[in-house]
Amino acid sequence: MPLLPAFLLLLPLLPAAQEPAAGAPLAERVAEVERLLEAGESGGRLGAALHAIANLKSEGAVRALADLLPRLEGLGRAAAIQALGMCDHPAALEELHRVARESKSMPDRTMAVRVLAGEKDVEWLLGFFKKEKNGVIRARILEELLRVQAEGLDELVLRSARDKSGEVRAAAMKGIADLRLAKGGRLAVKTLKDSSLAARVAACRAAALTGGVTAFRTMVAELQKTKNRTFRAALTEGLALAATAEEMAPIITAAGREKDPEVIACLAVALGEAAGRAPAACAEILVKLAGSQSPQVRENAIRGLAAARPAGIQSLLADLLEHESPVTRADAAWALAEMGELEPEAEARLLPLLGADSLSLRLNATRALAGAAGEEAVAALRGMLDDMSWSVRSAAVAALRRHRDREVVGALIARMEVEDSRVFDEIADALGELTGETFGANVGSWRHWFDDLPADWRPPAPEEARRRLAAAAAARTGRPGETVTDYHGIPIPRGGVVFILDVSGSMNEVWDERGTEPVTRFQHFSQVLKNALANLPATTRFDLVLFSSSAHAWRPRLVSGSNENIEEARRYLDNMGAFGGTNLFGALELALSIPDAQTVFLLTDGEPTVGVTLPDAIVRKIARLNRDKRVIIHTLAAGEASAEFLADLAAANGGRMVDLR
Repeated sequence: MPLLPAFLLLLPLLPAAQEPAAGAPLAERVAEVERLLEAGESGGRLGAALHAIANLKSEGAVRALADLLPRLEGLGRAAAIQALGMCDHPAALEELHRVARESKSMPDRTMAVRVLAGEKDVEWLLGFFKKEKNGVIRARILEELLRVQAEGLDELVLRSARDKSGEVRAAAMKGIADLRLAKGGRLAVKTLKDSSLAARVAACRAAALTGGVTAFRTMVAELQKTKNRTFRAALTEGLALAATAEEMAPIITAAGREKDPEVIACLAVALGEAAGRAPAACAEILVKLAGSQSPQVRENAIRGLAAARPAGIQSLLADLLEHESPVTRADAAWALAEMGELEPEAEARLLPLLGADSLSLRLNATRALAGAAGEEAVAALRGMLDDMSWSVRSAAVAALRRHRDREVVGALIARMEVEDSRVFDEIADALGELTGETFGANVGSWRHWFDDLPADWRPPAPEEARRRLAAAAAARTGRPGETVTDYHGIPIPRGGVVFILDVSGSMNEVWDERGTEPVTRFQHFSQVLKNALANLPATTRFDLVLFSSSAHAWRPRLVSGSNENIEEARRYLDNMGAFGGTNLFGALELALSIPDAQTVFLLTDGEPTVGVTLPDAIVRKIARLNRDKRVIIHTLAAGEASAEFLADLAAANGGRMVDLR
């Protein structure tokens, strides 16, 4: 992970300065910075003013920022260096070269390297890498060149794997992993025993991706020896990347023989992640681990069994539904939900769990019974439409979509008449899918239609329902329809909605240059968000989460969409600036912790750089955090954000990804 200056990791989101008016000359913009300095302001308040200078994109702007830099401290200095990169002028590159080479401040030098990489000044950075003596700076150069996917790095990465500096060796290991350098496999395996902890940690992923079976044998051996928790966690992540039965063999053997409970727990995590790639190889050991005394081991074994699906799995999971631990019972119910069609034994043993006090048990049992065929199960699912938890009601609606039954349709309409959460919209969709009718959110129309049906009415076949819906949609083309408030094309539902907005430094990049003053990404996307807030449905409660190097919620709880709350939220956005890294995982973790959040919209313009940064790890961890919450996460990609990563994140959490570029 690229290292950010330590002070960036602790930054609160600070209100932005009032930007000079569009078209304001350089002197006026510099004067605004001077005013802020005299007032003792620092950090985020300076960011907007410094970026306003940069947006002039002139040699004078470069000189002004260079003159201001010695007078700035901390975050203000980093903002000025980033602003230099936005000047889009040859003089700016020269100044950034000077800072990277000559500054006595390590944060200044590393920030300059990052900005230069973003400006694709690859040739200069490669030359600088050869001349520079400081290992931290050289490591940062290599990391940043990898981040921007500079071409022709293979040989440099392989040479750097033998560098005297542990930091450089660690960066090289990241390069071997990112570039999937098969030639680096032996080096990565060797580095698992390196004297540098940073290099050993980075080598785990590199070895797993390039080192073959030898890498997994070595990682298991190191896991059994080490007491360092950081290295142990990295080894576990590496082992979880096993892709073949041969690579899993050392993990399976160790899991069957190991006595240390902490090592067994790590091996169980790895097997739980990898099981779906070679299910036959790991089924037997997973069954054994499912009987462990350790809750963590049982959880991961059950997760692995859900992916491996060995013969007799439903019977084993049905037995675990009666385990003394409510967590294990919920895990078993979750795994049965992953099975699809249920066997009668599992169905019968799930039904009593619908009355459990534990939300997790009720939710996962409801999800699992979507695969039930018996009339008793369908009747029980209709009853779950009245559960006190919106997430259980949501799961019940999803389960009942599979049952084309008059009583199901009637129960859904009855629930719709009193529902005020996101579940209302889900019921409307389910009714359309079941009946082929197009009353949408009009509860009264659904009720009148249903009450007028003959006693022997049954829902049409799925194909007929889809045909009717398609015909109705075609007939509506060009006609006024039901008004739906949306955010970047995705309807904003009822219930609790959290809008997450990236306010990292890259959001100061120009979005639109057509006016007299360039519009930054932050200005554009905050305005779109303000417009969406102004049109929120009265049934929607909301909150905002803004994130850069850290994440902060506007309110500790959701608030109603009243005019007063919306105006306060709009003012909050007006007073914010953009700067810092990209702690995307932290923002999602915070949003999921907000009580009664039901839908999340995440907008970001870059790759994660702070906290959990590996895309697959973020997807996996957020999906696990969200398993018993059922929050829908929609993702919106701007700037340099990875559409593939954001699509995976949305898909794993029931949402959609929209690419805004």
